[in-house]
Amino acid sequence: MGENTTTLYRAVGPEELSSLENGGGYSPSPGGLESKYFYPTAQQASNFASNVSNSEFGPYTLTSTEVPASFINPQNVVNVAGEGQVITIPNEQLPNITPPGIWNFMPIPSSGQ
Repeated sequence: MGENTTTLYRAVGPEELSSLENGGGYSPSPGGLESKYFYPTAQQASNFASNVSNSEFGPYTLTSTEVPASFINPQNVVNVAGEGQVITIPNEQLPNITPPGIWNFMPIPSSGQ
């Protein structure tokens, strides 16, 4: 161990939540996508969930995980319109992150995003 870690947040839908609750980690992105989005703050993940809450993929639950600081580099920090800065974690790295914590609440979405 010994490597520094960073906390990241992700809003997950019912299918991914079920996988997490049953001891699985984050599941790879479907449909050929190569990575998953994680947020530097719980507020950003909550904003995302609020923006897509009427979609067919919700309701959303907030999760958090610890990732090695080395995962966060310029190649995987992306600015997404409407969501702000996100951290992309490649599917093949998902098994290497700490099993997520599942939150029983979401921060109130901000109106400034």
